[in-house]
Amino acid sequence: MSAFFQEDPYTMMLLRPRVILELTDIFDLHPGIDFRYSHYPGLPNTLEIRTWQGLSLDWPDVGRVHFTHFYRFEQRFYWTEGSKEEDLGLRSRYRLQMRIPLNNRTLSDKTFFTDIRGEIFIPHDDDIQEIFAPQLRVGLHLGYQQNRRWRYQIAGYFDAGRNTLEENIRTTNYILELSVRNMF
Repeated sequence: MSAFFQEDPYTMMLLRPRVILELTDIFDLHPGIDFRYSHYPGLPNTLEIRTWQGLSLDWPDVGRVHFTHFYRFEQRFYWTEGSKEEDLGLRSRYRLQMRIPLNNRTLSDKTFFTDIRGEIFIPHDDDIQEIFAPQLRVGLHLGYQQNRRWRYQIAGYFDAGRNTLEENIRTTNYILELSVRNMF
């Protein structure tokens, strides 16, 4: 089991308020902002603020499986502990998601569900000095939608990328994420 978990895992605290604007029945616009603080044992910690604009396409539905395509353009401002300068990175992300309700035909009140996701990351600059620059992420979510306002999820991700502090070294991360979503 120790091969699966890092000896010194890093911890991230994240707050991600966003707005979802329904443009049509299948297109949504997602402007948002992330506030992130990451603690790395033995490495400099980071504070990051991301602004981003996203566009989602909900299509197609195949039986119980609902597909979503999501493109996001990020502006990433971050500060590394011990540095007096901020860094800026620009990146695009594309995610394909399949959501499958488990105990109901559609995602409605009191529904357990699973999401299967694949995401690619495309940096728009080569001189980013961050700790990890992911290139590919695959995830599995298990969740419960209590009602339209409240959703709870546990997610596991496999994250493959490169360590930009040491060129060309591949890194692999296993991420466990717990989330509570509230819509109002």
